[in-house]
Amino acid sequence: MSTISITATRIRRIREAMNLSRPKFADLLDVPPTTLKNYELGYREVGGDFLIKMGKKFGGETVLWVMDVALIDEAKLETHAKKLNDKLTAEGIVLRHRGEGFARTNI
Repeated sequence: MSTISITATRIRRIREAMNLSRPKFADLLDVPPTTLKNYELGYREVGGDFLIKMGKKFGGETVLWVMDVALIDEAKLETHAKKLNDKLTAEGIVLRHRGEGFARTNI
């Protein structure tokens, strides 16, 4: 598996572990949904700006794992996703369940 494929897969896995739709995750990171789709499907190489946004939202450990530089234990991915949700809540961002997905609400 190439680095782009690993990166694409891991971005998708974080989003899915957080139970977010692609548009909601894209909104959270302030990127167009089509850009996120292209990253997740490996159609486009992930840019540095996107990784910086991920780092600011989720921390450097997440970015390193996405890039396959450092590993978060695969068995602990769900726990890590919960920590990310808790971090967002602490920042005043609440992900509320809305129909088929989640909506971002700033407190």
